[in-house]
Amino acid sequence: MLKLNESLFIAKGAFRATYNHPLDDTLCVKVDHDKNPRVALKRQEREIRYYQKLQRKKCPFRNISNFVGYVDTNYGQGYLYEKVVNHDGSPSQDLETVLEAFGAEGDTEILKDIKALGEFLLQHRIFYHDSLIRGNTLCRKRKDGSYELVIVDALGDTVFIPVLNYIPAYARARIIRKWSKYVINPMLKQFAWVKREDIALD
Repeated sequence: MLKLNESLFIAKGAFRATYNHPLDDTLCVKVDHDKNPRVALKRQEREIRYYQKLQRKKCPFRNISNFVGYVDTNYGQGYLYEKVVNHDGSPSQDLETVLEAFGAEGDTEILKDIKALGEFLLQHRIFYHDSLIRGNTLCRKRKDGSYELVIVDALGDTVFIPVLNYIPAYARARIIRKWSKYVINPMLKQFAWVKREDIALD
């Protein structure tokens, strides 16, 4: 059994808490904390099935923190994911924190990184179901100061008829709609320096 403690704590979301792996610096461990464990488990297993689907498709995980397995912990069932860190090993900040740090003038380069993430999702037909701004996307800082955006949560599809996603035009339209809902609209409301055309997907 893997022993976790609060000195390893990274962050807490709506359903899960994330901890550094005590024995492997390349991994983090997510454990459920929701008051309704059945709902949390259903959500987690749905997400894992989606990751496994991407793995079978040999989707590159350049912009996704990959799921790598299960582990028993003293906090309950744990789920292992690749840990997102900067080039120097320091923790990567979430996208909202990075955007706020640029201040009122903003930064055009980060907008290019955001659009690149959207194009990656379109290219590989990857779905998500929550905000990619607040906590679900980390900014991995490269040595040259630029960022590579990595999704760490909210992946998966909740469509009632999943077979429709096999129709390329339908899948593309859904991803673009979600991009507007979970990326463009929140950014336009929160950051005056962001322009729709800079991050819109064609």
